[in-house]
Amino acid sequence: MIEETFPTGKLAQDYLLIEVKGEDAERFLQAQTTSDVKALQIGDGQESSLLDRKAKVIAYFNLYKKSPTAFLILAPEAQKQAIIEHLERFIFADKVEVVPLVFPFCQLVSGSHASLKLPSPASTRAALMPLNKGFIARIHITPCPTFIIFSEEDSLTLPQLSREELLIRRVEAGQAEFLTDYSDSLIVELSLSSPAVSYTKGCFQGQEVLARVKAQGSPSRQLVGLVLKSSEAINFPVGSQFHLNAEETAGTLASHGFSPRLSKHIALAFLKRDLRVPGREIEGYVEVEGKRLPLKAQVQVLPFMEPEKDEDLAQSLYEEALQDFTAGNGAVAIQTLKQVVLLAPSFEDGYEALGVMLSKVDDGKHIDEAIACMKELAALNPDSIMAHANLSVFYLEKGDKEMAEEEKAVSMSIRMRQAAKEAMQEKNAREEQEKERKEAAERIKLFQEVLEIDPDDLFANQGLGNCYNILGEHERAIGYLEKAIAIKENHTQCYEDLGKAYEALGNLARAAEYYGKGVEIAAKKGDMQPLKAMKAKLEALLLQSGK
Repeated sequence: MIEETFPTGKLAQDYLLIEVKGEDAERFLQAQTTSDVKALQIGDGQESSLLDRKAKVIAYFNLYKKSPTAFLILAPEAQKQAIIEHLERFIFADKVEVVPLVFPFCQLVSGSHASLKLPSPASTRAALMPLNKGFIARIHITPCPTFIIFSEEDSLTLPQLSREELLIRRVEAGQAEFLTDYSDSLIVELSLSSPAVSYTKGCFQGQEVLARVKAQGSPSRQLVGLVLKSSEAINFPVGSQFHLNAEETAGTLASHGFSPRLSKHIALAFLKRDLRVPGREIEGYVEVEGKRLPLKAQVQVLPFMEPEKDEDLAQSLYEEALQDFTAGNGAVAIQTLKQVVLLAPSFEDGYEALGVMLSKVDDGKHIDEAIACMKELAALNPDSIMAHANLSVFYLEKGDKEMAEEEKAVSMSIRMRQAAKEAMQEKNAREEQEKERKEAAERIKLFQEVLEIDPDDLFANQGLGNCYNILGEHERAIGYLEKAIAIKENHTQCYEDLGKAYEALGNLARAAEYYGKGVEIAAKKGDMQPLKAMKAKLEALLLQSGK
């Protein structure tokens, strides 16, 4: 978790809101932006951007749906003119207005407990939350929950956070900032799987270029993380070129700084394709004011720190509350659990613990509140056995035997239904597994027929290997998968399948070897989904072997 410090004041003044409203607002923004605006529900938000015809970024921002006919753009102040000019240039017969909003107070709140510091913490699960005179917008620019409050009055008084700390949190989250870290860049250089881009929503400016780059597999340069291991070159200016030698440039260095949470100096960088291999050590120099400063770094997949979720904080607070209650601090534990159910309204254990604690403190004076809490749990999950079992106990303690018996009967009925449901699920799982094995056996015949015609058919070899893995015949799978790699060395899926086969056979060293090679191949091709999957499996194997 990130320590509880919260920025206020001038830091948030770097941001502004622009309202796009009118009966054609949704259709207009759907055609202009890279994200799928029609997928937004009221209160939702998404990263989005405006591109030129060459798919280079004009503006990068957060987009929120305020109402069926109104949207809010949250962007750095420096992008205001570009956004307004671009949108207004394309308004023809559209019934749309683009209006910058002005608020006298603007505060940025960031930290592990930030959700609990807001004026309306009960609504933090939404991306856009209305205030009496203003808005709270959630924005993903740090690994921890971060909100920007736009209001008519100074609603919070919190400690100041320095720009340097906010910058390093942004780097930890792997968030390059437009006009700070990049400008004349393709949006795919941030990531082929950028959350700001929908490849299925329909036409928008720059879409054809994006589709071509995606079809090619990977852009020539792309954003990655670097863990810097040289002390001499850590003060390079953003935009500095990183050279491997006098003839070869590795890429461009962006925002960087020392992370106290990782105890490392980390940086964002746009690197060439062949260098984007997680774990790879690269060495060269940065030229600063005519001097060549040596720089050694290790490539890392972004983000450096995975984003914290409200559910993670809720779980942590829940465990803290249990410890407090065990130690005799019931009142403190109850207040903590009330925060838990605000943060995670679907966290069933939080409601159950809160109800039980309320029933036990102050000689049962809070039994009605405990009953209300269990009714909330029952409304959240009508099949919650514990909700009705506890209600039975609470009503008995209150002296209402009739309601106690009724709730006990409901609890028993749910137990019986769940037992039947679990038995059916087990049966369905067995049937699904048998169906998958049967289909694999049938596909084997087809692949074997293809190999009789062409023994070097890539997809038949890979397909046979996959089928034998499904059937548990991993030794047979390995032969075909290795043949597929011999045919096409950079076939990402084969490395993952080989890793699975060797892992199933207990040969963890060979499994780790293939997962490692697969990560390298996937990084070069820009296959982020299999890259992350194999990286997670590789790390798990290395942890298991003590490495």
